[in-house]
Amino acid sequence: MHFFLIANDYGESLCLDSISSELKQREHTTIEVFGRGKNLALTEKIVQQALDADVFITAISEFNEAEVALAKNVWNQKPCMPTVVYAPGRYAFRNKGATSLRGITDLLLVGNTDEVEEAKTLYPRAAQVAAVGNVLHENFYPELSMAEARKKIGVGDNQKLIFVPGDKRLGINWPLFHSVIEAAHRACVQRHSPMVAIGIHPGDQYPIDMYHDAEKYSRNVPVKIFMRDILTSAILVTACDLMVTAVSSLATMAAFQRKPIIGFYFENLLADAEDAQGGKPLEWELESNKAAEVVRGGSVDLLAETISRLLSPNGFRKMRRHQKIAYPEAPIPGSTAKKAVDIITRPTFNG
Repeated sequence: MHFFLIANDYGESLCLDSISSELKQREHTTIEVFGRGKNLALTEKIVQQALDADVFITAISEFNEAEVALAKNVWNQKPCMPTVVYAPGRYAFRNKGATSLRGITDLLLVGNTDEVEEAKTLYPRAAQVAAVGNVLHENFYPELSMAEARKKIGVGDNQKLIFVPGDKRLGINWPLFHSVIEAAHRACVQRHSPMVAIGIHPGDQYPIDMYHDAEKYSRNVPVKIFMRDILTSAILVTACDLMVTAVSSLATMAAFQRKPIIGFYFENLLADAEDAQGGKPLEWELESNKAAEVVRGGSVDLLAETISRLLSPNGFRKMRRHQKIAYPEAPIPGSTAKKAVDIITRPTFNG
């Protein structure tokens, strides 16, 4: 069979790339259109490639206008072609930007079994809704030892590295980055000799120069900014002593590697998350599993106190125990794609 796969965001591109590889292992043919966070632009060639396929596969993310538009176009012209939608992120199937997919999806793949029943109600046309896991979790094994990763970044022996993974949006990044740097200047955190590493999101379309003031004017805390082509986020996770995040998916990687994690909630983040999920309040899996702590209201004072406590001896013990229960170990590389492809290629689904 011939499969067409399309994804815009970086993480979802990686997910479908893994599924495509598994399809090819089973001697199917594929056409891949992956934006990897760089904003896809549809062309007549892409539309024709999709129409020539036997099965259309896409993934749900925050920024999926191109995929949704193409899926609707293809379905209007070729409604007999099966449409497969993969929603790897927790409750990603709720994303209001993908509402148009609900009436054309034949097979919906989600990450977790406890999402299936709600997903069925939102995607009533789907012949099947199945939980297969999140392909991205397979990338959460550390590439290097912690010592090797810290050496690459240039972290001193007595320094504590605070990693702050960025978002795609400036309105999330500015309050996040500056709040962490401000908290790191507080006396209770200073005693840990902090260093802040900021990871620019692969899908961030703003010039990196916009963030350099955060690096340049931090007087008592070393700040380094990293883009993916300089150093991957995976290495930053391994190197860090603690992560502060606006609910980045990298927090799950940090939980698998037993790192203290703080979710920093502020109004822009909450409003954006609720808007993306059709008005539903933000539900962060790590908070629900007690694998991370949350600082609410954008409080820098509380953020500083929480950082200091989690970096102190025994301050991380309780969170670590919950991480070991909820995230015992990352899935074996390739296993999630195998589950997905087993379902996608069933005769009962694709006819």
